[in-house]
Amino acid sequence: MKSESSANGCDSGVCVKMGRARAGAPGDRLTRGAASVAVGVVVALSTPARGLAQDGAVGLAEVVVTAQRREQSLQDVGIAVSAFSGEQLRELGITRSTDVAFQTPGVYVSGDGGGNQQQFTIRGSTQSDFSILAEGPNALYVDDAYQVTQLGQMFALFDIDRVEVLKGPQGTLFGRNATGGLIHFVTKRPTREFEGYADVAFGRFDSLRLEAAFGGPLAEGLSGRVSAFHYSHDPIYDNAFSAAGLPPTPQFLAAQGRGPLTVAPGERRDVFQADQWALRGQLLWEPTDRTSLLAQAHYAHSDPGPPPYHQRGTVAFVADTNGDGVEGEVVDTAFAGDVPANQRLCEQISISTGNCVNSVFDLDFDGVRPGATGDFWGYVPPNGLGGRKVEIDHAPADSNDRQIHGLNLHVTHDFENVRLAAVTSWAEQEKRQSLDVDSGPVPQFIVMDEMQFDWITQELRLEGDTQRSRWLAGAYFLSSEGLFSQGLADSLGGLNVFGGLFFNGFLPAAGPNEFLEATFDARLKTDSYSLFGHVDFDLTETLELTIGVRGIVEEKDYVYRNRLYRNERDNRVDSAQFAGAVPLRLPGALGGGVFDFLPPHEERTSDFLWSARTSLQWRPYDGLMLYGGVNRGVKAGSFNSPLLTQLTPEEYGYEEEVLMAYEAGFKSTLWQNRVRLNGAFYYYDYNDYQAFQFIGTSGAVFNVDAKYKGFELELVAQPADGVDVGIGIAYIDATVEDLLVAPNTRRDVRPTYTPKTKFNYLVGYRLPSTLFGGNLRLRFDGSYASSTYNNINNFGSHRMDAYWLGNARVSWQDADERYEFALFASNVFDETYQIQGFELSTICGCDEAAFGPPRIVGLQGRVRF
Repeated sequence: MKSESSANGCDSGVCVKMGRARAGAPGDRLTRGAASVAVGVVVALSTPARGLAQDGAVGLAEVVVTAQRREQSLQDVGIAVSAFSGEQLRELGITRSTDVAFQTPGVYVSGDGGGNQQQFTIRGSTQSDFSILAEGPNALYVDDAYQVTQLGQMFALFDIDRVEVLKGPQGTLFGRNATGGLIHFVTKRPTREFEGYADVAFGRFDSLRLEAAFGGPLAEGLSGRVSAFHYSHDPIYDNAFSAAGLPPTPQFLAAQGRGPLTVAPGERRDVFQADQWALRGQLLWEPTDRTSLLAQAHYAHSDPGPPPYHQRGTVAFVADTNGDGVEGEVVDTAFAGDVPANQRLCEQISISTGNCVNSVFDLDFDGVRPGATGDFWGYVPPNGLGGRKVEIDHAPADSNDRQIHGLNLHVTHDFENVRLAAVTSWAEQEKRQSLDVDSGPVPQFIVMDEMQFDWITQELRLEGDTQRSRWLAGAYFLSSEGLFSQGLADSLGGLNVFGGLFFNGFLPAAGPNEFLEATFDARLKTDSYSLFGHVDFDLTETLELTIGVRGIVEEKDYVYRNRLYRNERDNRVDSAQFAGAVPLRLPGALGGGVFDFLPPHEERTSDFLWSARTSLQWRPYDGLMLYGGVNRGVKAGSFNSPLLTQLTPEEYGYEEEVLMAYEAGFKSTLWQNRVRLNGAFYYYDYNDYQAFQFIGTSGAVFNVDAKYKGFELELVAQPADGVDVGIGIAYIDATVEDLLVAPNTRRDVRPTYTPKTKFNYLVGYRLPSTLFGGNLRLRFDGSYASSTYNNINNFGSHRMDAYWLGNARVSWQDADERYEFALFASNVFDETYQIQGFELSTICGCDEAAFGPPRIVGLQGRVRF
């Protein structure tokens, strides 16, 4: 076998090669969005199929993937796969990793931080645990290197060669926590000839995107490539906060000598901005035509500013579900304006009596709020939910910073009948963030976190083939260590609930003029070892059997401490782990020792896990493949790091998640290679599904069972010369069973960030005539997602509305394809659509809501050399 890494990089996991198909080769705001889709699709499909070449020179581009670690036509792979070339991503305006979800059936996005942190959801496999120590159920790889943290799933796309989305468990070949699926991004590799490009785009909100790459031969057998990227835009939301609007000091604090409420001094930034840059360097050495060594180094930095949350008034319905005589357990929530008129001023509402119930967190102890649609203090956003004006008292200039750097090494060597591949990866990631808990103008609580995570992975693979089989065997090792600290603090000068109420009179440091912070320090070390094997065997000329298996030994070492500190600075967490802060101590009468806010926890685990796959692929004739199989996926267990949630010692750790996935599908190439129609039908049976529950200002993962069923259809067509049509449809009926939503209260619920119906489309047209010596291209694309929930409890205020999105692009390219200019518009209908949310009904009588960007119109230019 001969290495082709310098040409297409297919040794690195996922490869998409675009080219003309060979002759005979197999191959709830609906009005505006629905109208645009209907018109575009009908026009494209009704265009006469003129110019069909008899020799097959005209037709759909062939897509070659290595989703099973070897080159295959997309139409020959017996799993559901969606693939994009770098050129397709650029034309779709996809410049961020998670934006791939908009054009992929069955894929959605979850996250936190007001959209500053996002993770993939594939076929309802999601875990919205915002702990940095938690790995998600969908694995993400960049250049064959696993990205351990969920924070690492969102990054800028630049100098990308291809991306592939694999749906369903991928544990046998890719291994690491891939019960839901896998997304693999492959960057462009060094080439044997000098080439490069420069790309600039600017648009609304003074957005500026710069991208450039250059590479070529450096010496005999040695080539290199350097890629760089920058993106920034001004804040989208104006922060109109004014200290003149602060509420009066609660009587409870005033009676103890507390003066007027104030806010910490310093700049309060406008929000929803971006400032990021990245750099990547590569060296490829090919001493012989059988051996290659690729070394990569990368660095990225981002300052997204204060998280861009809006606030919406909510009401909690509470009950005495645990029999202690206190109506305090939340069993449902609703938006403040949606409750009966005679209850709209209640802070909380009793399920049994309908009376108002007090929340202590506003310190007025009266059980009512001053406005029917606002929070506990009557605040309502100045120009509506999702508008471009907010009032946030905590939005400091240095509130958010994140960076990652790493090294990768790929070595391949072809023996006579066997190929060796070795992939080594090391990375370190850092992040710090602070945000206003209520995202409003009242200084109540601030939540802050800081993390440092580093990991190293090593994979060795041997692969080969015989006359009737293709096989692969390998070993994998991962070692990671994560440090994570998170704190919930009284806002300096504000409502000191910790210092003035909860610990006043108990701790010497507490009092009406003291501001405290509850902070945990957590450390998680993981070592994982695995062996795996995979074989494809030809039973007949048309029937293929696939068998794969992986065994894993997973070892974890976890340490957790949660203590009280004085809040010394509003924008950085005060912790022993990162800041060397000194925790508060108990009074002398109680021994004077360090006060643990929650009990400490230490635990070590060692588990054996396994995943397996078997499937059949049948090709009755050229252009059609039917497949079906059973897949056992597994996601390792881990540990909770609660901020306020009270857990038993047994609840700190949660078990591995096991998924039995049953899937059948088809892949067809029709109409002289002008239509490609693929479909998949699946049934998922989860045992110990890892369900993350967010309660108050904290949360934890608990094991329950779940059952999913759904289907996906994906159509790509070229009904006429120059016309491209793409349509994707996904439906899922997912149930998480018997979830404990309150003490002694269990319900069946839907998983978070999992719309039942998802639809994506695109229509492109290349004008047949030339314009100024070049070609003009028109493109319209978009997506629809039905309503979904941002909290697995599925309360009333957790529901996020359905939405349509549309994007448009007009581009001109010269005949030599060297210069290109484009006018683009994203979110052309200026849709207001929610992407994240956190329920805080008992804390501030509100929810946090994050929204996607408004309409962005801009110009782009590109030159290749």
